[in-house]
Amino acid sequence: ISIDPQFAMAHARIGYAYAVTDFLPERGRPYLDHAFRLESHLTAKDRRYVAAWRHIARLDYEGAVRAFREIVAAYPLETEAYWRLARLLYGEDQPQEAVDVIRRGLLVDPTKSEHDAFDYGDRPSKSQRKRDSTAAQDLGAQVAELSRDKIESLGLPEKLQDALIET
Repeated sequence: ISIDPQFAMAHARIGYAYAVTDFLPERGRPYLDHAFRLESHLTAKDRRYVAAWRHIARLDYEGAVRAFREIVAAYPLETEAYWRLARLLYGEDQPQEAVDVIRRGLLVDPTKSEHDAFDYGDRPSKSQRKRDSTAAQDLGAQVAELSRDKIESLGLPEKLQDALIET
């Protein structure tokens, strides 16, 4: 990037690495946004990928699913799009459709396995993330209602104990 700041795919792949691979969307967004602004330096296919990755970086998984569906429709030999689409569908609690997408991808590249589509780490499903969030909020509400004496009796580290007492 320092040699050629107009190298749009360099910005895009750095953003992809952060937002999609490492699931650090806030770190990936600026790179993906910059690549998107350099769209005249991208091929039509790369513009679609950057758009899809930007959806992921914004945690807009429905938008990402739409974008990857468009990539698969426009570039049916693009196996990366099948695997990513399948992974997104699985994360959005659409496992049967994910399997169908994997099967279509396997027709394109039979050297892959169904496991390849899900070998990106274990991102919990949208429903699981919602359940976890609700459970954390419920726990926080219960802790906030504890008396000072009860909090002190828990034997927590002093900084955590002080923080809970302040709430």
